[in-house]
Amino acid sequence: MNEYLSEYRHLFYTTKEGFDVDLTSNDNVIFLDSFNDLHKRENKKNLMDADLIIISGFFFFKEMRAFYNRKILKKTYFHLWGADLYCLKENETVNMRLGNLLRKYFFVNAGGIINLIPGDYEILCKYCTPKGKHFVAPMCSGGVIPKIISELRTCEKRTNPYRILVGNSATPSNQHLEILQTLERFKNEQIEIVCPLSYGNADYAKTVIDFGKKLFGSKFVPLTDYMDKTAYYRTIAESSVAIFNNDRQQAMGNINASLGLGCKVFLRTDTPMWEIYHQERKYVIYKVEDIAQMSFEEFLKNDTDPQYNWEQYRKSTDLESSVQKWRNVFNSIEERK
Repeated sequence: MNEYLSEYRHLFYTTKEGFDVDLTSNDNVIFLDSFNDLHKRENKKNLMDADLIIISGFFFFKEMRAFYNRKILKKTYFHLWGADLYCLKENETVNMRLGNLLRKYFFVNAGGIINLIPGDYEILCKYCTPKGKHFVAPMCSGGVIPKIISELRTCEKRTNPYRILVGNSATPSNQHLEILQTLERFKNEQIEIVCPLSYGNADYAKTVIDFGKKLFGSKFVPLTDYMDKTAYYRTIAESSVAIFNNDRQQAMGNINASLGLGCKVFLRTDTPMWEIYHQERKYVIYKVEDIAQMSFEEFLKNDTDPQYNWEQYRKSTDLESSVQKWRNVFNSIEERK
């Protein structure tokens, strides 16, 4: 935002706890103890004075006191990542139902909704009818990750054993147990199943680890600690196969990296991601549902020219294209006035 959309005057709020943030400058970043601090006089004045407010990743719906002000909410756009949208289907407890009622209130009355892919907006509209504008705009990596991936493209794939990447996080939507059970038929082959579980639900991570170890023993390798970006993408680069059995929009950063780094990528066909990667972005990808009928040789065999998926990756991560999508969001300020 600071580097590529400097024609707009930005002010950023984030909390002190969470992921480390690489800052281009501290001059326009304010760290909060809690997002409820936005209700404090000076912060609320900034919200009132702003032309546009973007909440990227809506995971603090209980800390929204400032946004019950309709003037503030009408110029607020929610940039939804995935879990903050798909939680609307979770109504098992009273707290979940109340939480979803609050989320729907904000989504319906907000100035706009920004999704990572078009299909997510269609899913949102099954739960509520937003009154505001709609945009599609990506996460902002600033070109750092594509640069790392470009540098790692020459890495050789592990073949003794063959490395298989499964999932992206310790969340049930990865459907780890289902896909690990499908892969059990290959347990006597020379394989190493690498499973990123460094964030998400700790209890669920333990369940996956216990299940993976039971089926595959030492061939199951859980990643439970955060890794340096380059080391993590090297792990992907050395993988022959990457499987994302996620039952919703999720793991797109990992999917993009796996495709750019020449992995044979398997996705489910019953999520919006299949349409995005297969039909819109024209990647060569494979169906998770077909794995159960494949021999080990068929499972590993990658007929795709690595250069082809690399070219698709370059197009889909083009920085100027991303900048333009965000410029479209900011240009809507004038349309609203």
